[in-house]
Amino acid sequence: MQPQEPTAAPTGDPQATAALGLPWSEVEVVGVRVEPSSNQPIVLLHDRGRAERYLPISINPAGATEIALLAPEHEPAAAPPGSQGTHALMQRVLDTYAISIERVVIHGVSDRVYGAAIRFTSRGNSRDVTAMCADAIALALRFGAPLTVGVSLLEEAGLIVPDEEPTA
Repeated sequence: MQPQEPTAAPTGDPQATAALGLPWSEVEVVGVRVEPSSNQPIVLLHDRGRAERYLPISINPAGATEIALLAPEHEPAAAPPGSQGTHALMQRVLDTYAISIERVVIHGVSDRVYGAAIRFTSRGNSRDVTAMCADAIALALRFGAPLTVGVSLLEEAGLIVPDEEPTA
């Protein structure tokens, strides 16, 4: 991860700013799976700070498709060039205005819905925005931005899978 230029104090959604200030751990996307019991797509995240800890997150089918196309197992170049999807459009808009994604954090869960926040940066200024978890993960993958999860959420909802591949 490259060092970031110092930025002014972030502005924007106070809930997002608070979430981005929590202790966090960087995660990586293992892939998208379908949970057999519910037939619900999940994205499986691996805690880089603790090799045996994983976090499965239920997501919507559209988010699952986008994340699967962008997941490291497919290489980011596998996303169709000139794609007209919402995340591709968002990437073109942000690139046009020289706005980058500094970091994404998944910070909480309520009724099985995970909350996320994105820190956007442009010309030394930052703005924090809350987002749907699947959208935040897809944008982190598209931009190569660090994807993080609050440590307390990992401790509460993470699964420990000792020395073996997770089954989702």
